[in-house]
Amino acid sequence: MGTRSEIEKAWEHAGFRCVVLAHRDIGFRCGYVGVPVVHPLYGVNYGAAGECNGAPSTPEAMFEVHGGLTYSNGSGDYPAKAEGLWWFGFDCGHAEDAPDPAISKGPYKNNICRIFMERLECGEIRTLDYVIAECESLAKQLRVVYYHRSMLSRLIRKAWSWIMSMLPSGGD
Repeated sequence: MGTRSEIEKAWEHAGFRCVVLAHRDIGFRCGYVGVPVVHPLYGVNYGAAGECNGAPSTPEAMFEVHGGLTYSNGSGDYPAKAEGLWWFGFDCGHAEDAPDPAISKGPYKNNICRIFMERLECGEIRTLDYVIAECESLAKQLRVVYYHRSMLSRLIRKAWSWIMSMLPSGGD
């Protein structure tokens, strides 16, 4: 079975929906930012190969966020119910992270989970404030991609209009 997760915070930042989930069974938080259909990365898997400024890249390599991107999807109700959003997310369950006893609920019934928790006791707890800041940083980075793409489209349309205005009209 999956972990019990609850929305710990949901808000908007830089024009995008942000969500922090608290995974109660394992004591870790994950952060997510949803982009709309018009965003150039809508529908793109976080590990999908592509290009950025002519160099091979992936969304995972383009953005700086805690532990790197570890999630992308746009179907269902995870991480939160939202129509028309594609989510990019990261988790705070890496080797340098520690579970937060404040969000952990109940005994660890699953031995694998218990071993995992014991192994990470020396890491740093990633607080709600920390994950909010990381979500907002990711939202700003996603906004830059959206802004540059839309600005480029506007410049191309203006250049095309200017070129067409410079051409002699046919039929005279």
